[in-house]
Amino acid sequence: MKNNSYFDNTQDLALKRTFEIFPDPIAIHSEGIIKYVNEACVKLLEAESKEEIIGKTALSFVHNSYKTFVEERIKILKKGEILKDLVEEIFITLKGNKIYVEVAAAPIKFEGKDSILVVFRDISKRKKEEHKILHLGSLLQAIHNIDQTLLKEKKEEDLLKDICENFRKVKGYSFVRFSKVIGNKIFSLVGCKDEEFEKKIKKIKAKIPENILLKKGKTIHGKIPYKYDEFKEWNEICKEYDYKSFCFIPIKVRKKIWGILSIYGLEEEFFYKEERTLLQEIASEIGMIIYSLELKEEEKKAKKELKISEEKMKALLNSLKDSVFSLDRKGRFTFFHSNIKAYPFSSGNQLLGKNFKEIFPGDFATKLEEAFKKALLGETREFECWYPLNEKILWFSVKLSPLYFKENIKEIVAVARDITEKIMLEAEKINNLYKIQSTLESTVMALASAVELRDATTYGHQARTAKLACAIAKKLGLTKEKIEGLRIAAHIHDVGKIGIPAEILSKPGKLLPIELELIKTHAQKGFELLKEIEFPWPVSQIVLQHSEHIDGSGYPQGLKGEEMLEESKILAVADAIDAMLSHRPYRPALPISEVVKQIKELSGKWYDKKVVDVAVELLESGFKWF
Repeated sequence: MKNNSYFDNTQDLALKRTFEIFPDPIAIHSEGIIKYVNEACVKLLEAESKEEIIGKTALSFVHNSYKTFVEERIKILKKGEILKDLVEEIFITLKGNKIYVEVAAAPIKFEGKDSILVVFRDISKRKKEEHKILHLGSLLQAIHNIDQTLLKEKKEEDLLKDICENFRKVKGYSFVRFSKVIGNKIFSLVGCKDEEFEKKIKKIKAKIPENILLKKGKTIHGKIPYKYDEFKEWNEICKEYDYKSFCFIPIKVRKKIWGILSIYGLEEEFFYKEERTLLQEIASEIGMIIYSLELKEEEKKAKKELKISEEKMKALLNSLKDSVFSLDRKGRFTFFHSNIKAYPFSSGNQLLGKNFKEIFPGDFATKLEEAFKKALLGETREFECWYPLNEKILWFSVKLSPLYFKENIKEIVAVARDITEKIMLEAEKINNLYKIQSTLESTVMALASAVELRDATTYGHQARTAKLACAIAKKLGLTKEKIEGLRIAAHIHDVGKIGIPAEILSKPGKLLPIELELIKTHAQKGFELLKEIEFPWPVSQIVLQHSEHIDGSGYPQGLKGEEMLEESKILAVADAIDAMLSHRPYRPALPISEVVKQIKELSGKWYDKKVVDVAVELLESGFKWF
């Protein structure tokens, strides 16, 4: 027994020494437990020492997908059979890394027990290259299929769907989608597989790596989880679906990013340099096809719009009561369409090639020629002119505009409209307006006279006030329309005094408080009398406010300056000045110097300062009432 033990120990020692200098990793296990490993094995399995490996089970380093296969081989080896074939397996190192190995195994006596000798070699690099070749091969096949798809006439959506399906057939690719970029936002167009993944991605919106692509304008790729903290949610979603890598490629149309091709991989070692180059090339082709589709779509749209435009133009021309014609640079007709029956010619074809001077009569041709010359310089011109026809006079409004082609004026387009009826109506309207104004003027003067008949002491006051108020308004730059309204209001501003007893109006002495309050009602009474009359100006409001003060101390409403009409502020000053310059039963007329002094003292308090300044200027320059 001792001799056998010695022999066995000696033999084991010799094996160990031999295995230590062996370049390939070697392990010996017995009864499922590892009994020996050489240094090459320690290094390959990423251990610190042999002790980390010895004592573990033989299957502890075998990838789950290969454990059943290895167990079957161990059963065969235990029977003493020799397995001559080399097999490929996947081992997991102590650091959790996956390595591909080529394994040979044989039965052996070790430490006096039936054991199994395992010799293996790291073929990870080779497998990686093989994997890469297979992957790129399937990618090339997909690209070939995509090229065939791109040659077919398809709608944009159908085309992108087919491309997605072809990319998904690439070995190791999983989720594929096309997104469109609008402004600085990304909108999903089409994709395939993992609809739930797509929904989850949409929820996190801006927190996706595609946004880096938008900023840089270049392809981005990487491993998942991605290195930036801002994409934490995105990383978690990708992890949930077992995605290990990604590549986002921009699709450019007309030198701008039209969209993004997004591809997710199931392996970390994806999207090699050669692979990215291929993807970028196909993305470029897709961009060109999309550009081509857009051009075709634009062309179809343009043709459709042109057809619609032509139909609309035809319908429009037929519905117009106008004449539309165009002239070349020499004044010859190139187009003529008219629904005006008054012309002595029925068809535009009679005019084509003829100069407008041959067609239209004297004054019409003269004005048309003047406008035509201006239009040739790039100006738009419009004029009105009469046209004699069968002892009648027709009036037309004619507008000429330049028609540009490649930045040069090619022709002149003209539109002539029959405005005879409009001219006649305007003439009638003007005639009626004169009649209305005459009637209105008579009514106003009658009202003014009615007031002055009741109070002879103020005879001529309203007319003088109107003269001064209009002069002030003109100096202040009021429009003619406003000045006319002020004139009418000034002539009848005391109309409310009709409702006040004549004995109070002509009382020579000081008025009692109750009498003074009664007189103050004349502005309100005047408003009540005038508010129902439809003046084209705010006459009733001007009359209502003519006794207001800009500091709010006036009557009847106690309005302040910003609340008063501009015309009322002027009337208030003119009314006060004429009243002070006129004789009253209770006092004589004041000299102009005294009036100027008093009105200046009240400037900015009762009366508007700008109005007072102008009124004083008029008085001091010798203003004449009549």
